[in-house]
Amino acid sequence: MREINLGSATGKSQVWFMANQKPRPIDLPWLYHKVMPDAESAEEAYYRVSKFADELENLKDKNFIIVGHGGSLSLFTARWLKLPVPILENTAFQGSAGGVSFMSERDDNARVLNVWNDTSYMLLK
Repeated sequence: MREINLGSATGKSQVWFMANQKPRPIDLPWLYHKVMPDAESAEEAYYRVSKFADELENLKDKNFIIVGHGGSLSLFTARWLKLPVPILENTAFQGSAGGVSFMSERDDNARVLNVWNDTSYMLLK
């Protein structure tokens, strides 16, 4: 799953990004901020990820492996749990690189976050 689109910052170094990003106004929730004028906000990415989630829900197979970056996966998790967008103004899911999560749907259609960001497999040698 594609990460949040950083617009003109895409492909630039972290140093360049830090020097050129548009600071978030203190009164603007993170969800609506664009780091570059041509970047995607997290809200826009949420709706993009929602379209992907809708496609998955309409497939007959109900087991999926989804691979993505932290931002898009956190937004997918929120969408999976059917959290309304305004809740995300003050809520975020943050995981570690390589974290594995499991989500399911119960027989009563309730969404479940069974495991979040498990990295214990990395300790195995």
